[in-house]
Amino acid sequence: MSHLTLALTVFTLLAVLGNSFYATYRVQRELLIASTQESNRAYAAKLAETVGLMLDTAQRQLAFSADLLGHEGLHPALATREVERLYRQTPMFNTVAIVSRDAVVQALYPDKARRVGMRATSAGAQQILASREPMITDPFVSTSGRYIVSVTYPIFSPTRDYLGFIAGNIYLESNNILSELLARHYYTDGTYIYVVDRSKTVIYHHNRDRIGRLVERNPAVEAVVRGKSGAAALVNSSGIEMLTGYAAVEGSRWGIVVQRPLEATLTNLNQQMKDILLASIPVNLLIIVGVWLASLFIARPLWQLARNTASMSNRDAQLRIARVRAWYYEAAQLKQAILHSIGHINTRFDELHAETRSDPLTGLLNKRGIQMLLHCYEEQQIPFSVLALDVDHFKRINDTHGHDVGDQVLVALAGLMQQNSRKDDEFCRSGGEEFLIFLPHTSKASASEIAERLRQLVAAAPMAPVGAVTLSIGVSEWSPERTYHAAHAIKRADRALYRAKAAGRNRTELDEELAG
Repeated sequence: MSHLTLALTVFTLLAVLGNSFYATYRVQRELLIASTQESNRAYAAKLAETVGLMLDTAQRQLAFSADLLGHEGLHPALATREVERLYRQTPMFNTVAIVSRDAVVQALYPDKARRVGMRATSAGAQQILASREPMITDPFVSTSGRYIVSVTYPIFSPTRDYLGFIAGNIYLESNNILSELLARHYYTDGTYIYVVDRSKTVIYHHNRDRIGRLVERNPAVEAVVRGKSGAAALVNSSGIEMLTGYAAVEGSRWGIVVQRPLEATLTNLNQQMKDILLASIPVNLLIIVGVWLASLFIARPLWQLARNTASMSNRDAQLRIARVRAWYYEAAQLKQAILHSIGHINTRFDELHAETRSDPLTGLLNKRGIQMLLHCYEEQQIPFSVLALDVDHFKRINDTHGHDVGDQVLVALAGLMQQNSRKDDEFCRSGGEEFLIFLPHTSKASASEIAERLRQLVAAAPMAPVGAVTLSIGVSEWSPERTYHAAHAIKRADRALYRAKAAGRNRTELDEELAG
């Protein structure tokens, strides 16, 4: 009987240890993969932000020069001095050029091939001349035979006559600011970075033979050219499994992709698990000697973890698991892995809950968030005023400039409102170009003054490329003494907004105090 009990105990012990080892490995593997993907995503996002700032700075410098040249005219001496100044001032460009509206190169620095006076016949130059807007071109082959991307700014005279453009050129197949920035990263574990443009063409890669190639059937690239950021596990063009993070560069429609081989990611974990297994063999042999009497004591932490893990969906599960006394390695590792998993699940649940209340474009409260806010005001008996805002002639903006520009205007307007708000003000996008602003503990008279300040502020703030926009605003208020629900205050503000529209737009109207 004693031998049978010992054999059963040993078998049970080995089974439990094996299960713990396997569970620990699986959890750690998934967490390591998730951690690597998140690290790559965060790294890609940081690089995308840095590249975006670099390109924005470049366009600002070009804009200054374009304004100077527009007022002074494209005089050869001034143009030559300006391109040389820009080239020496910043390391961003391999060359700086000024091209007139008839496609003649007016100035170029450095001009090793003596191309001043020649016509710019490349596809990129024609694209720039046709657009007459600030832009970052798609990659193209210049007249000198180089594969380049140009950051450009149009030159207009004081009377708005188009004179040409100034361009900073980045040679994709040579050393440039992009390669200097992206080649210096801190990972030495097989991680590498590449950059694609909106057409999914590689414009930076540590292997220069890859520059200019089209990336097809790659989920990360497909997502990033649509302006999305995230992480994914995929197989690259060489058939290697990769853990990928990606982020879009704001304002350029470029995408940064950071990849690390899955095998390199798991190498340390596999070795660690092997070391743990080898180190546990002599310890387990010693444990078996006394396991007959100690089996219940050894099994107790696992039993407690198993019991509490069954109710992981409960909010207090994390506290109960933290109280488990896991006095040996396997149980402690399992406990930490479970706690980490519960924390991750709860965090993601909270994020998803917040996402259901937020407008994905502007980050403001959506209709669901508005309902919850009104319920809170009524439940806590908080008086408030509400501003109903509508962007005047917004359909004209969409029709003229496109929906992407329309979305940019809405995002800029949301940011402008939040920057000029008080601590407790709440901002909502109720639909399309319509917004609501809730002002708790604010009378209708004060709310009207706030609305007027906001209307004037927005009218004075240019929003590229559409210029200034105006708002029509309706104002109403609610207090617990009112005979109608808080939600009816929104309808009153909407009626006031319609009167503002009917009265010519770009104005503020107050709710007419009627019964009910």
